[in-house]
Amino acid sequence: MGSDPNPCMNACVAGMCTPATPVFACCGNGFTECGYDRFGNFFCEQCDDGNTVDADFASDFCDSNCTFPYCGNGIVDRFLGEQCDDGNTVDGDGCDSNCALSCGNGTVDAGEQCDDGNVVNGDGCSADCRFESLIPGGGLSGDDCAMEWLTTAAPPLNGVARPKNRLECRDGDPTCDFGAAGDDACTFRIAVCFNVPDARLGCTPTDIRQVEVTKPGIDPATPADTVNRDAIDRALQGIGATVKGVCINVRPPVHDCTANADCDSAPGAGNGRCRSTAAFAPPLSGQNVCTDLVFLQVPLRANGRERAVTTLRFKTQTSPRHRSDTDTLRLVCRSSPERGKDAAQDRRGE
Repeated sequence: MGSDPNPCMNACVAGMCTPATPVFACCGNGFTECGYDRFGNFFCEQCDDGNTVDADFASDFCDSNCTFPYCGNGIVDRFLGEQCDDGNTVDGDGCDSNCALSCGNGTVDAGEQCDDGNVVNGDGCSADCRFESLIPGGGLSGDDCAMEWLTTAAPPLNGVARPKNRLECRDGDPTCDFGAAGDDACTFRIAVCFNVPDARLGCTPTDIRQVEVTKPGIDPATPADTVNRDAIDRALQGIGATVKGVCINVRPPVHDCTANADCDSAPGAGNGRCRSTAAFAPPLSGQNVCTDLVFLQVPLRANGRERAVTTLRFKTQTSPRHRSDTDTLRLVCRSSPERGKDAAQDRRGE
């Protein structure tokens, strides 16, 4: 037995190994065998070139587990262009059916928050396909993970290295202005994320019962407020919310409304207050639930001012103990350098 060139065959008859001497113990002995794998399943080697080195396609066409190189064999064959190989050809499990990494393929697969087509940190979507630009809106730390703002541009940090709840953009800057060129406005891309497990805050997500959108209000001050408000409502509806107006100047809040005047104590009284509420029934319990990114416009003022501000303010309420989290985000638009020069010249000419 000591001189047997194939020690595995000591317990084999006609190439059939017993579970006690599994065929994997023999992979690399130069014999292509059938038998049982280490789990007791019947298995046949596809190849055995006398070593346990993965295929290099120059002189070696057999992988280290004695299978031919192919996507799904559990071996990452770089010469086939594989980035990964998890032993199957299922999409959405981190390694796609073509043995490419799910993260970085440009498609948001199961378990990913984002996918911008690369695996680079610092561009808003991290190397493991998680959002990088989440902004707590300024509520108490213990509740602030109920809702966070998501932006496409990384926000500036405050003194304790947390994102400021303020975004600034210059009209025409393609890194933050997603509107038409020369429109004298900044168009931001913003989403809202709920139940965010945020280690920065020491906050434990629970669930979301409702969201009140207090700014922009239900009676918009400008045409842009109307467009922004409609975009926000559609985004909340997209994750299952029922959006409606509720009169809050009476207790308890009563009947639906579409404008403050609908809540006046008497016709024309002017004391009505209608507030838009997005309700989730049942409460929203999943973690990292985000709306689609929406376009929100901040127009520069027609009088030549070089700066305009729009404020977003949401109040999120949870089911347990009816805790609330009020979050604010200020969107600041500054004029382009050319517009600023023109405005200065106009003022000097007055």
